[in-house]
Amino acid sequence: MSFRTPSIPHLATLQHLSQHHALPIYVVGGALRDALLGHACQDIDLITPGDPTPIAQAFSKQQSGHWFWLDQQRLYSRVIVNEGNTALQYDFAPFRADTLDEDLRLRDFTINAIACSVDDPTQWVDPLSGQSDLENRLLRECSEQSFSDDPLRMLKGLRHCAQFGLSIDQATWQHCQNEAPQLVHVAGERIRQELAVLLAQPSPQHALHLFHQSGLAQAVGFPELDNDRNFPSVDRARLRRFFPQAEKAFFHDLCDEFNFDSFVKLCHYFSMLTEDTSKLDELLSRVKMSRKGARLATFVHRFCRADTTMIHHQVTPDRVRLLWLEDLRAPLPEALLLLGVMERREVMLTCWQRLYALCDELLVNGRVRPLVSGARLQELCSDCSGQALGKLLKKLRQAELKGTVATPQQAENYLIQWCESH
Repeated sequence: MSFRTPSIPHLATLQHLSQHHALPIYVVGGALRDALLGHACQDIDLITPGDPTPIAQAFSKQQSGHWFWLDQQRLYSRVIVNEGNTALQYDFAPFRADTLDEDLRLRDFTINAIACSVDDPTQWVDPLSGQSDLENRLLRECSEQSFSDDPLRMLKGLRHCAQFGLSIDQATWQHCQNEAPQLVHVAGERIRQELAVLLAQPSPQHALHLFHQSGLAQAVGFPELDNDRNFPSVDRARLRRFFPQAEKAFFHDLCDEFNFDSFVKLCHYFSMLTEDTSKLDELLSRVKMSRKGARLATFVHRFCRADTTMIHHQVTPDRVRLLWLEDLRAPLPEALLLLGVMERREVMLTCWQRLYALCDELLVNGRVRPLVSGARLQELCSDCSGQALGKLLKKLRQAELKGTVATPQQAENYLIQWCESH
């Protein structure tokens, strides 16, 4: 059957290497699926009926790329080739079975079980009618063993639904519900990676509801959904206007596999769950969230449940606002950018922008610079140390939050009066 010819970067090099090593090379999976959808190919999966490592290494050398192992035992490797601002990814692997047809039948979904030879990209192998399923926007498993072979495929399927606007074949949905408890055996970081891609989609809420309806969420300890609010969207033009100095940060990863957009959706998703903050640490631990990601997520959770009257009051000094955020254990300054992404009120967006601009002046190692230096503190409170000094600094901080201390001189006067009375 003749298909649309995919636009595969460096195809001529792959053809030459296939002939030179006398080993057929096949493009398989996502690259062909994306070609059918009219999308450009940036991640290309290549398989051979033998060890592809010499081809992968030669390809990397010819394209000035970077070759490395993904799984040396299974002979999986990857080559990254930089083309301007685009990083092209080529994954090389041997057949999973004796023949190409059998290999395709071992894959996850029919829309990913299509292949073509690099020698003739117009002739595709499609034993499970993946093209027809894609045209009908249908997600269908390759076999009844697809999910038992790798339970993460169930979550990947929901991500495909959000990514490509697919509905789920009834038999596939039934198998997903039956196999959902097996997701508990999947490594947490793999679950996190799939959730990150799912939440990067413009409209992930339906897929997240399927995540819960299927039993997958419950299998890994996620509570029930409490409501059905729409997910926030990020106005990038607005962010460029308010945070020009942080523009690059908004379009790169924030932590783990999340950028600012998908991380806001993650925080929004957590807020939709029925459990309180005490369970959030368990969820973050289950998906192996990094320390930075966990700190940001728990801060947003606290912020959305805190009394923000003081921080929103127009007369509150900016330094006091930063102290208040620090008391919520906000990872500054990234937390200010995150609040800027979440904010809908123009006046508060201006506030977060102003605080972010002041961070270089007011923060030291992510914490608000004390009004009194350490050396001056020792001069003023030479007889105070240990726990007593810690309590004194806490009282000074509370006085600053209440507005009774606002300047270095007022802070020194407060310390002198306290030492004289004690």
